[in-house]
Amino acid sequence: MFAKGQYPSERSKMSNSKNLFPCLTHTASDETKLKYNLIECVAYNERQKDDNLTAFLHDIMAEWNTAGYTTAIASDNAENITAAIRDTGRWHIPCFTHSINLVMQGALTPLFEMLVKVKSIVEIFKRSSHDQHKLREMQKQLNLGELKLKHDVPKRWNSTYDMLQRLLSAKDAVIATTAVMRQELALNYDDWGVIEGAAAFFKTFLRHHRRNKCREECFAG
Repeated sequence: MFAKGQYPSERSKMSNSKNLFPCLTHTASDETKLKYNLIECVAYNERQKDDNLTAFLHDIMAEWNTAGYTTAIASDNAENITAAIRDTGRWHIPCFTHSINLVMQGALTPLFEMLVKVKSIVEIFKRSSHDQHKLREMQKQLNLGELKLKHDVPKRWNSTYDMLQRLLSAKDAVIATTAVMRQELALNYDDWGVIEGAAAFFKTFLRHHRRNKCREECFAG
């Protein structure tokens, strides 16, 4: 099975405006253990139309003589690449990590109002050096470790988990500091309950996400 991991890598885009396409083979050993091999990492700058991508996939399979062994191709769920894979006559397997991300982005929608409140708190303590200092002082008074709040990254649900979990870790200091200095940002009992429930829910998916992300970064690195 041939797997095309599409990484219009954010690091790559920022450095040289190229889309990187790591191409991996997924095969089963005699012991039925899955093996992964990175065969090529291509800088692709053509327009990502269905026919261009189909030709690209055929070229890769021809170059590595895998056309006769390739039964399926894995990728993200973008319409252009899924159509291109179908045009090669192979099965399309949706990327597990990308599929989870789509599911979790949908799960964030009902939490919109709560997340706005959380982000407002994080932004204040990140933007204001005075407020940062007061938060650190409160953490010391409460004998807590000094923790900086984290902001989330759009389209990365795991960063939202990290933001919520860090806020929970600094909960007592945040409650005390906002009560004194930023009463308009203070979260109530129900808000904290929603945050705790959301963090617990996201945590159940985190192990699978990080395991797959680690493998992707290993091959992409």
